[in-house]
Amino acid sequence: MILRTALKNIRNNFLLNLITCLQMAAAMIVTAILVSSILLRFQYYKPLEKYYSANGIYGIFSPFALDHSSNFLDDDSLKKELDNPIDVIGSGYILASLPDEKPCQSFAYTDNLVQSFTPDLAKGRWLSAANQTKTLECVVSQNDYGWDVGDDIEISFLLREGVGTYHFQIVGLLNENAKIPGSYYNNNADINFMQFYRTYSFETEEEPAILMNLESLKNLPDGMSIVSGMNCGYIITYPDSTSNEKLETECRKLASFGSVVSVPLQTIRPNHTRYLYRQTYDQLPIIIVLLILTCVSCISSSAITTRSRLHDYSIYYVCGLQWKHCTLINLVQSLICGTVSFLTSLSVLKMIKLIPQLQQFRVIWSWYTAGGMAAVLVIYIIASFIMPKIIIGHNTPKQILSR
Repeated sequence: MILRTALKNIRNNFLLNLITCLQMAAAMIVTAILVSSILLRFQYYKPLEKYYSANGIYGIFSPFALDHSSNFLDDDSLKKELDNPIDVIGSGYILASLPDEKPCQSFAYTDNLVQSFTPDLAKGRWLSAANQTKTLECVVSQNDYGWDVGDDIEISFLLREGVGTYHFQIVGLLNENAKIPGSYYNNNADINFMQFYRTYSFETEEEPAILMNLESLKNLPDGMSIVSGMNCGYIITYPDSTSNEKLETECRKLASFGSVVSVPLQTIRPNHTRYLYRQTYDQLPIIIVLLILTCVSCISSSAITTRSRLHDYSIYYVCGLQWKHCTLINLVQSLICGTVSFLTSLSVLKMIKLIPQLQQFRVIWSWYTAGGMAAVLVIYIIASFIMPKIIIGHNTPKQILSR
């Protein structure tokens, strides 16, 4: 009976309830976008957090660096040259072209990077670890060659002895403007984890990107010659007990191998924190204002709805219902409107993802996003529960019906 009465109230005040639903949906949409803009930064930090926060060294090898060029991101070789490192992770830019000699941009990743990070894919899957596949795999960007998942393509590499050509199978297709590992930044003062990535746009670059597994390349007959000419960014981790003095010694050793940048991770760690939380601090006033407006909106909507139904509640009271039942009717009515608002906001957010012109409003679906939207709904429900008690509690049925 309470549910039926609540639905009747909604029909009788359809316009007011519609405005309330749209108001709540707008608050939820803005909340989801704000939360997502903050989570977007953590999206690229979390997958490699154990490396960014480790005791170690960040660096960049330039192409054909001195006599140790064959050691670029080669775990076994590089570890032999250094003093007790734990792990080497990184990405390299490789000189490559298509068989028609048209240029492409080719990136190769260590196995641990392949297993830790997956870029935004339009279709297909991400690369496999080298020991999990018998074929040469690649993921390609958007392109004008008509490449698709499952196609075989030829890629030519510039070797010291000439050119080598190999067949690769496409297993995945990148989304336009996807972030991929492969940016090399050498301003020590500003280095943070985002410099480990680059945004790849085929429309901007006008060359397709080809992403490969470094270990698979090294296993080719010309493997070490292929990878010797890489420009690469790397992280080398060491035991937590490794002293700063030892890390500085290791940095100098890497520099002697041709590393144009080699800095202890602890010196750039504050940059990570500043980058992660800068936008949070920038958006805090907006979030506070939004929260205040949401509260005011919820309280106002609930108060207007309750006042518009006072006469009906008084009749219900005369017919045998208690005031607490009338409050419950109002609460159920608010729950229905809140649910409609939530579903409406979800629909709009899904539509935003499908409209290219609105791609800047990225929504990351997570428990934090859902929690932010749920918080708006909870505020509305609490206001809907409290306001009727306040308004109804200061009136008697006789006073209301005699007006």
